[in-house]
Amino acid sequence: MTTAGEHSPVVVLLEGDSDVAAVRTLRSRKGIRPEHEPCRLVAMGGATNIRRHLGVLAELPVRPRVLGLCDEGEAGFFVRALERYAAPLGLAGTPTADTLPELGFQVCRRDLEDELMRALGVGGVRAVLGDLGLDGSFEAFRRQQAWVGRPVEAQLRRFATTTSGRKELLAEAMAAAVPDGRWPAPPRSSPRCRTERHSPTARQCPTPRRSPAEADRRPYLGRWVGRVIRGPRRGRIAPLSSRSRCTR
Repeated sequence: MTTAGEHSPVVVLLEGDSDVAAVRTLRSRKGIRPEHEPCRLVAMGGATNIRRHLGVLAELPVRPRVLGLCDEGEAGFFVRALERYAAPLGLAGTPTADTLPELGFQVCRRDLEDELMRALGVGGVRAVLGDLGLDGSFEAFRRQQAWVGRPVEAQLRRFATTTSGRKELLAEAMAAAVPDGRWPAPPRSSPRCRTERHSPTARQCPTPRRSPAEADRRPYLGRWVGRVIRGPRRGRIAPLSSRSRCTR
C-alpha cells in the first residue's frame, strides 16, 4: 500500500446528506466549485457505518487522507472504529473522545445543523426561513399544541426534520448565510458515551460547559473546513473501485 502523502486523495466522512450539503456549501464559499471538488465527500448514512467505511478505505492501494465530522452523541462509534483502523490509515495517536479532533474528526455539539443555528442565532435562522419561503410553514408549526410555548431553538430544530429533504435544504442555506468568523467554539471536551444511542440502556451525554475564554476561541468549524480545503494540491480523487466503494 502506498502511504498517505502531500498529494494523497482526501476522503471526508460525514454522517448524512445534510452534512455533505453544508460542507460543500462552505467549501464553495472558498472558491471550490462542486465540479472541481478535489475531495470525496461521503455521506455514510449514519454514524454506525463509520467502521465499514474506514475498513474499505484502509484496503485501498493508495492510502487516502481521511477526515470526518460527527455528532457528539455518536462520538463513541468513531472512537471504536478508529481504535481498529487508525494505524492502517496512517493516523498517529490514540483514539479517544478527546483526541478525535487531533485525528481529523471534528465533533459537533448536537449536530452540524445545531452548530449552524447557534452561529446564525434565532434571527438569522428566521431570515433563512424567510428567504426559502418557509416562514409561514414555521409559524403554522409553532401553533401546534405540542410546540406552543416551547423554546424557539427547539422549535427550529424540530421543524427542520418534519419534511423529507428539509434538513438538507436548511443545512445548505444556513451554511451559505453564516458570516465569516461567526462559527461557535467547540465543546470543552467530547462526550465519553460508549453505549449505542438507541439501546434501552443508553445514557445521555452531558452537555459540556464552556468557560468565557473557550467561547472566545478561534472558530473551530472554520479551522476544520480549512483542513478539508487544503486537501491535495493537484488532481482529483479517483472513484473507489466497484469492489470497495463507499456507499451512502
